[in-house]
Amino acid sequence: MKIFQTIILPLLYLGLVVLATIYLSRRYALFFNALSLTASYWFFSLLVLGALVASLFMTMTTSGLGHFIYMFSGILFGYLTYLLLSTLAIDFLGLFIKIRPLYMGLGSIVLAMLITIYGLIQARDIKLTNTDIALKGLSRPVKAVHLTDTHLGHYRGKDFFQRVMDITKKQNPDIIFFTGDLFDATWALDDSYLNPLIDLNIPFYFVEGNHDIYTGIEEIKEMVKSKGGIVLENEVTNWGEIQIVGLNHMLADENTYDPHVTGEKGTVKSVLPSLEIDSEKPTILLHHSPDGDKYAHKVGVDLYLAGHTHGGQMFPGTLFAEMLFKYNKGLYDYENMKIFVCLGVGTFGPPLRVGTYSEITVLNLVPK
Repeated sequence: MKIFQTIILPLLYLGLVVLATIYLSRRYALFFNALSLTASYWFFSLLVLGALVASLFMTMTTSGLGHFIYMFSGILFGYLTYLLLSTLAIDFLGLFIKIRPLYMGLGSIVLAMLITIYGLIQARDIKLTNTDIALKGLSRPVKAVHLTDTHLGHYRGKDFFQRVMDITKKQNPDIIFFTGDLFDATWALDDSYLNPLIDLNIPFYFVEGNHDIYTGIEEIKEMVKSKGGIVLENEVTNWGEIQIVGLNHMLADENTYDPHVTGEKGTVKSVLPSLEIDSEKPTILLHHSPDGDKYAHKVGVDLYLAGHTHGGQMFPGTLFAEMLFKYNKGLYDYENMKIFVCLGVGTFGPPLRVGTYSEITVLNLVPK
């Protein structure tokens, strides 16, 4: 698995990017007579390379120009993805219907543009979902809100987080669980972004995500604490009769590999048994990624809350996410433990959602 994720998968991805660039270059040289094949190769190569490089190396920029370049490249990358798919679709249609090359080119450009605009709108539109979960040992119903992956940064700012908190407060929850990736860029690393937490008056429990680590985890944790949030770092706490376990972002065990660097030496397997967890109490585990299910079940966790996957965020990533993640989105059962993976309310990379939605989840916890 490690070889696949570190070597084979990146090479496959790079190969697909090269093939896609060649395909688009050749097709658009055919669609538009005024564009020579050489010019088409240069045009698409620079677009693809520029979008990739800017997305990779401008994430942590704090300059205004870098901020603009990153935002533009993310949207461009999304558009190029759907330009490729639109061109393939229209090429396929051309097998059955005779279409002039010029119209094929214009059609694919417009179709990709419409999908990109839809994806941008879909990402900004927050969907509220409700999930009922029965917990053993619970004596009364509890309304919780599960938030994750806001990714405050270049695309998501103060107004966005205020809107997320406003929607959350309107649900009148008893408690809020946040399972990581609050930030994803130093552009937004300012504690004023978290001011909506000050007047929340609802217990807000936070665990880190991998993008928080990349951005500046110690500063983020201090910011959350200063606004009244409760940060859990490989520890157990109690809220009423519910036992809450919060883990730093870590691997499941010593035999697993994740390309998302954690910086954590411990694993779910090694850390959970070292905590004083009372298996008789209704227990909720907060961890950024849905890993280590069997170890969580072994120590008596009843509900495992996670995010991280985004459900693949945008097609065709949605297809790959189903293959890569055992628990990708929604509610699952592992033995007598429930696992819930929230799609997240923000986005990473292209600020688009196609085939998924931005999610805030209300968890209606009831006695089992």
